[in-house]
Amino acid sequence: MTRTAQRVLRYAGYGLLALPASVSGVLRAWAERRLLAREPLARRAGAAAHALHVLLSVTLGLLAWFLAFLIGLAAVRGIFYPLIADGNLEGSWGGPSPGGAWAVHAALGVLVAPPIGVGIIAALGMLQSRLARQGAWWPVPVAGVVTVAGALLFLSWLHQV
Repeated sequence: MTRTAQRVLRYAGYGLLALPASVSGVLRAWAERRLLAREPLARRAGAAAHALHVLLSVTLGLLAWFLAFLIGLAAVRGIFYPLIADGNLEGSWGGPSPGGAWAVHAALGVLVAPPIGVGIIAALGMLQSRLARQGAWWPVPVAGVVTVAGALLFLSWLHQV
């Protein structure tokens, strides 16, 4: 495995640990030592800054877990597409034959969605890591924008279910 792939997987793991680590300093310290190979940071100065950090960390963690759920859902739906489809394969990708529709949906669910999703979760982990570091100003507004975008994604997914 290349160093880049290892780094992406480490940040993806850190992104998934953002939710429980945001409320547990011990877990956050372990994640920074084991996954990112650096020493954990001290708590932010001031109650308001700490509360904002926890709020943004929780929302980024929820978004990472929601994306992991969507990746799993895409894989399951792709593999079992013939059982999930409503029977009308004329307009489906790979149709009109059931084999072609299944092949296209399985390939998308198993070969395309996981790498893209893991990359996005890794980006959330990188943002979470930068949010934990003091000194840079940009992670807070970026995390706010990503949080709003994640909420809109969740609401649009909820309305189509």
